[in-house]
Amino acid sequence: MSLLALMILFIGACFHESEVIIKNNSAAEAWVEVNGKDQYAIRPGGSTRLTYPSPRTLDIRYWGHHILPGTIALDMNLAGGDHLRLEPNCGAIRFHNSSSLEMRELRLSPAGQNKWSVNLLPTFLSTGDHIHISRTPGSYDVKIRDQHNNYFYASSRTVNMDETTNYIFTGLN
Repeated sequence: MSLLALMILFIGACFHESEVIIKNNSAAEAWVEVNGKDQYAIRPGGSTRLTYPSPRTLDIRYWGHHILPGTIALDMNLAGGDHLRLEPNCGAIRFHNSSSLEMRELRLSPAGQNKWSVNLLPTFLSTGDHIHISRTPGSYDVKIRDQHNNYFYASSRTVNMDETTNYIFTGLN
């Protein structure tokens, strides 16, 4: 019986709870997904504390309006836990559809290069809706297609590091 209690005590000492603190050092909201299922939003400049049984490796996928997507494997073998800091590495343009038309396509090109991206809209953007598009700092030309297949262009929209600029689509620009 005492041998069994000693084994349980030994096994219990090998497994413990570890904490990871994830800090969002950007000026915009960020998100993390742990092991492909648990998703957490982290406010600008804020942090979240997560507790998981140890030892184990956590696969953490991260992204944000000012943080380009990435994945990191975090070894949770330390009794005290670990820290992960999400640093801004891009900026964003917030596109707001204030027209009476549905936006069907949104494409960006480095300014003056006429090298358009794929359609960046995951779904059609209805009147009153908005979407954030993250990009590395620089100037971008904008091409929008509406529900009637009309194209609208805007030149040289600036994206700055760790900032969000606004673009309001009126259907007249």
